[in-house]
Amino acid sequence: MELAMSSPLFAKLSALFSSDAACLEGLERVRGRGHERLRVVAYRLGGLRYSWAPRFRLAVLLLLRDKFPELVGAIEVVDPTVAPVERRAMEELGCIVTTSPALCLVVEEPTLIFMPYADRVFFENLLILNWSPDKLGKIVVLGHSFSTMVKMLELSISKQEKCGVNEQREKVKRVLAIPSYVQELELCAEISGLFDNPLLGDEYPYELNQ
Repeated sequence: MELAMSSPLFAKLSALFSSDAACLEGLERVRGRGHERLRVVAYRLGGLRYSWAPRFRLAVLLLLRDKFPELVGAIEVVDPTVAPVERRAMEELGCIVTTSPALCLVVEEPTLIFMPYADRVFFENLLILNWSPDKLGKIVVLGHSFSTMVKMLELSISKQEKCGVNEQREKVKRVLAIPSYVQELELCAEISGLFDNPLLGDEYPYELNQ
């Protein structure tokens, strides 16, 4: 918890949630007239017993909940393979632990979705389930940049199309379209191990790391 509390990521998130005009304006739109708190749903957190990164991720979410109780509500961790000891530990910290195998959810209330991997299948399914102005307007995503994700996808799709494989673009058409409709705020992508393993079919291309 101490590592997360002193991290650049938590410092940046705290600044955004407390004093960044663009962030606060966006949160107000998401929360609506009732000023509802954000329900946090964390996917692919990782096994707490085996790595510092999952523990760090969870600690950041808990710190946000505790520091901004008027903005952040319940934290739900979705993990169909969670170990009993990890489940007990998270529940003792006040988290809701869900073992549903569903890839993602239909959003009915203001929701912060934490997803540390740029998983095109997850995000396409999320967008399919919530492809309406009302539902998309209730979502905040803490994770990879959609713009960067689309750049990587475009490079991968272009390679496939040169080889005569043309169906991939249709499979991710909503992910390719969504950057035009979202407002992105830069965080701390330099923290290795927090947002990694893009699962996009290719390694990070050299030109995207410049």
